[in-house]
Amino acid sequence: MTMTKVFKDTQHIVVCLFLLGSPAEIFMFSFSVCGEEEQPRHKARTETDKSEIKKRLEERKKTLKEMEMTRAVERMKISAEREVAENEKRFKELIHCIKVAQNNLAARIRQQAKEEKERVEKATKHLKQETEALKKKGDELKKLSETKDHVQFLQRWSNEIISLPTEGDSINFKAITEFTSEDLKKELSLLRKSLEKISQWDIKTLSPSGHKAPIFVLRSPEPQNRDEFIQYFCPLTLEINTAHRTLCLSEGNKKVTRKRKKFEYPDHPDRFDRCAQVLCREVLTGIHCYWEVECTGDNMDIGLAYKGLDRKGWGWECRLGNNDKSWSLRCSHSQYSVYHKNMKTDISAPYSPRIAVYLNRPAGSLSFYSISHTMTLLHTFSTSFTEPLYAAFALESLFCSNASITICNLTP
Repeated sequence: MTMTKVFKDTQHIVVCLFLLGSPAEIFMFSFSVCGEEEQPRHKARTETDKSEIKKRLEERKKTLKEMEMTRAVERMKISAEREVAENEKRFKELIHCIKVAQNNLAARIRQQAKEEKERVEKATKHLKQETEALKKKGDELKKLSETKDHVQFLQRWSNEIISLPTEGDSINFKAITEFTSEDLKKELSLLRKSLEKISQWDIKTLSPSGHKAPIFVLRSPEPQNRDEFIQYFCPLTLEINTAHRTLCLSEGNKKVTRKRKKFEYPDHPDRFDRCAQVLCREVLTGIHCYWEVECTGDNMDIGLAYKGLDRKGWGWECRLGNNDKSWSLRCSHSQYSVYHKNMKTDISAPYSPRIAVYLNRPAGSLSFYSISHTMTLLHTFSTSFTEPLYAAFALESLFCSNASITICNLTP
């Protein structure tokens, strides 16, 4: 037998379920019932709680952000102090090296002066001895010449056999009285200029590849004139194993010329089989790299490429500047344009057959200049280089045979 009884108030309903049996068991359960008059109050409280939670979340987020910023500032402070200490150590070591070099050179100069003094004193003593010997012989000859008796003269002559002392090296002796250090002055002048340049270095922000956090780096300022650029000159040679068979290399693999005929180059996995292009042999590993080329003809590209640039076929993945593995400056009809990822940018600038290329790899910049009586910036690519880089050239026009590009030899 089952009996049910309900106890009710404005807040709750309690239901008691009596199960009569042997033995008797009682089950009770309750649940809340909000009356219509209670709903607005609970709803208002809910909104208040939501606002309070949101407020507390914002406060905690702000606190966490401030803590993270504080930690970041502390890390930056620690890093800065560590860098200052390391640089101070490096400069102290450099100053010590300069002091050691100065003392060594001073000691060698003084030692040389001491040896020269001894040489002069020895030569002076020898000269005095020779002078005394000559004076003595002169007196003897004078007495002999004053002898009136011929028999006595001949006897003395035969007995003493008068002869002059042998000429020594002392008669030709010349004392060295001057020191000069012109080569040292030049070296120290270059060192001083280098140190003056270091004092002018800038602090720049560098974003490493791989989505790492940016860092501050000390970098030398960019060159301001051609003489400063030439200090970073990088000698280049063309790699014949990459050259398309219509390209002729000459002048010690410094010049490439487009020809109508094909050359019997051997098969090689690095050779461009369709695009008339060639890479240089040297990988550009320096912080700064600079070179110049002289162009004749039309429709040619000067640029950079990763080693992974495709070599087979006509596709965009093979062509200089038409993919994400290469960058190029195109010279066509006395006009310039730059290409990267098959995107073209036209450049308005006076045409010059001499082109300069400047790579600042850590800064992620690649710049092209025209060289005439002035140096004119044509374009700068800003990117992050992730693979080994090689200088690259293309001479694509079949209607412009004998077009050529020559790598210039510069003297820093």
